[in-house]
Amino acid sequence: MKKSRQTPYFVVSLKIRIVKDILHLGCLRYCRGDKFSKGVSVLHRQSAKKHARADEKKRIRNRHRKATLRTMLKQTETALDEGNVETAQELCRNTVSLLDRAAGKGVIKKGTANRQKSRLIRKLHLLMATA
Repeated sequence: MKKSRQTPYFVVSLKIRIVKDILHLGCLRYCRGDKFSKGVSVLHRQSAKKHARADEKKRIRNRHRKATLRTMLKQTETALDEGNVETAQELCRNTVSLLDRAAGKGVIKKGTANRQKSRLIRKLHLLMATA
């Protein structure tokens, strides 16, 4: 007997929560009236409403990517400050990769990514020269 491939429950519940957040926040961002009530929708055309939903999805996705990026940058900075060369090299490699991906997807600007990469690599080279 062949088992059917089903999505695990926690993934489904996570998707449902994200969709609820998107719909709730999307309504609040483009509504006139009280912050906690839905109010009257400012958007009238169907295409505008669809773009608003898509923009909200992108905003939530980008917010997660930025948070991950900030965490990696902080971890790399602490490894560089502590003077652990091997850990700093590995974290620096991963952080540079993450910066490139974020810049490629438009989460951050390419110049910002290049500046942050340059600073990290410069600190890593100073650490390697002193060690």
